[in-house]
Amino acid sequence: GTGGIGFAIPMETASEVIRQLRQRGKVVRPYIGLRMMPLNPHIIARERAVASNFPAGVTSGLLVTSVTPNSPGAEAGLRSGDIIVSIDDKPVRTVHDLTRKMGYDIGNTHEIKIVRKDGTSATIRVATRGATLS
Repeated sequence: GTGGIGFAIPMETASEVIRQLRQRGKVVRPYIGLRMMPLNPHIIARERAVASNFPAGVTSGLLVTSVTPNSPGAEAGLRSGDIIVSIDDKPVRTVHDLTRKMGYDIGNTHEIKIVRKDGTSATIRVATRGATLS
């Protein structure tokens, strides 16, 4: 069991899952091929301790820890070590912020603002692909 822990699924998520299961028999979510870690003050301090060139102006975002080869993120030019600070002009602090903004539609192109390890900023356009949840 769950040991007395309750779980809630947002209604919009449940509705979309039901719609996809009825239409396709499976759930497909947008995929860009990144592993990410949310940055908080503790992680930022640790990163600065091991990498003196960690960008000074970064106070939040998602640190890209790996990029799947041949994925939409890789093809768009995202790299391990990039810090995602926004998607479509909306700030990103958690992985949920990113996935919520991507929504459920496959093939949409999103503008992702990043800060590279050297402190330079870039905006990268990434088109999602579908990934089946199992």
